[in-house]
Amino acid sequence: MAKITSFLKTLWRKRDGSEVVEFALVAPFVVLLTVGIIDFGRVMWTATTIEHVAREAARYASVHGEGSITVATETSVANFAAGRATGLDQAELNVVVTYEGNSNISGNTVTVDVDYDFVLILGGLLGFDPVALESSSTFTII
Repeated sequence: MAKITSFLKTLWRKRDGSEVVEFALVAPFVVLLTVGIIDFGRVMWTATTIEHVAREAARYASVHGEGSITVATETSVANFAAGRATGLDQAELNVVVTYEGNSNISGNTVTVDVDYDFVLILGGLLGFDPVALESSSTFTII
């Protein structure tokens, strides 16, 4: 009886492998948290880039009005915006250029709307839809 009691006490005190089990329970949460932080940083960077693209494209359209040597068209402004969207998937980038009164004469305004569907890393794992990022910028044509 003493041997059985001694064996049970030893077995109760032995903790071999408990670290592995604890790690297996905690690791998925740590990985999800880390990937979530990375995704959040990527979303913020992309949103800032979209804002920059809209502002630069509107500025380009405003300085290339009807009186300019190189007159901006909706296509040329969209191409300029796509060129400024460094690091973004061009297939997901949508640029809409709107001139006040449908003409780019001095004194009118031009508005550039940029839409981008951002795909999260966690989106594929957890089934999220892409995040729709939008920015708009309006300038007066000079």
